[in-house]
Amino acid sequence: MRTKDGHQANLRVEASTPASAEEARLLYRATAQVTVMTPAGGISGVGDEGEAFTKRSEPGFKYAEYMVHARTGNLVVKVWLAVGGASYAATETLASKALTFLRATQAAVPTV
Repeated sequence: MRTKDGHQANLRVEASTPASAEEARLLYRATAQVTVMTPAGGISGVGDEGEAFTKRSEPGFKYAEYMVHARTGNLVVKVWLAVGGASYAATETLASKALTFLRATQAAVPTV
């Protein structure tokens, strides 16, 4: 994707349904252990567990990243949104959009 001014924009949505809630819990925890993003705190109201991460970089332009992931039973959903521009996209804007995708994915994917 590209922004109106031609900068890079990316969206990744991942839904995983391991065989059990315990396997999902391990998958959920692994994300926090391997990401290079900065923890932005827990998120309530998105299931059994929810957490957000942020990152800002300058690969020739301002690049703001936001990732949220949540676990409900055996469903783990991860949404990563990144937008480039002349200035950093507001974290609140990225968070709002990422949470919209997270909730829509949770509603669309069945759990056991």
